[in-house]
Amino acid sequence: MPTSTPLRQLKKIRTREDLRQAALRLFAEQGFEATTADDIAAAAGVSRRTFFRYFQNKEEAVFCQQRALMEKLAGNLAAPRDGGSDVRAVERACLALADEYMRDRDAVVLTQQIIERSPVLIAADRTLDLAWEETIAQALARSTAAEVWRGRIIAGALTGAVRAALRLWLAGGATDDLRQLGCEVFALLARELAEAEATVLDQS
Repeated sequence: MPTSTPLRQLKKIRTREDLRQAALRLFAEQGFEATTADDIAAAAGVSRRTFFRYFQNKEEAVFCQQRALMEKLAGNLAAPRDGGSDVRAVERACLALADEYMRDRDAVVLTQQIIERSPVLIAADRTLDLAWEETIAQALARSTAAEVWRGRIIAGALTGAVRAALRLWLAGGATDDLRQLGCEVFALLARELAEAEATVLDQS
């Protein structure tokens, strides 16, 4: 039988989420740079020490969900596969994350708005993008140098396509079905990759 989450753990989860929501609200209202950890703690009704118990810094309060999802992506990609290509495995893992983004839609939209108004966060977001790409590249890695190189190129293409899909989704007010959009993006990529590979074979 499934066991319930202990009350103490539930309280920790709730406190962390309260801090995250307070941080996003204040960052949206007064800007990331102008908001202090003390401001966030006060808004969440906890002490400064409690804030730093859950987050190392303000930046982590912005990106904690994205990093958690990246860990989930890595876990999904490392899980045993029921056949199919590596790219197909990446597709399944990314579509699972699309469902997560839609469940947390309001926070995702607000977070993106906050990031776009802060040069510090824009730079951090770029670094996180590279980490996403590296996670996918590792899943596509092969035994020979040529295949590793190919995997990194494909990882870059996949990451860029996913990012473009997210931008389209956000630009439309995050009202569309992100999973369906993701399916269309991966189908397009599959066709383009197949055509590119056929061209290379024809020229060889």
